[in-house]
Amino acid sequence: MNAANCTAQHPLGRYAQAEDQALAAAWLLSKQSGWITGQILPVDGGFTANRPMVRSR
Repeated sequence: MNAANCTAQHPLGRYAQAEDQALAAAWLLSKQSGWITGQILPVDGGFTANRPMVRSR
């Protein structure tokens, strides 16, 4: 599968940038996320929104 096919299947139509990941990390470190505990936060632009999350053992 080439890059064009991958991005065409993605809800946002693009790959994530380093800044996308960094902004999520910054939010998790901020006071705004103070009540967020024990959660998995996929930073994938909606790619897993319609797919079940699989936990590894």
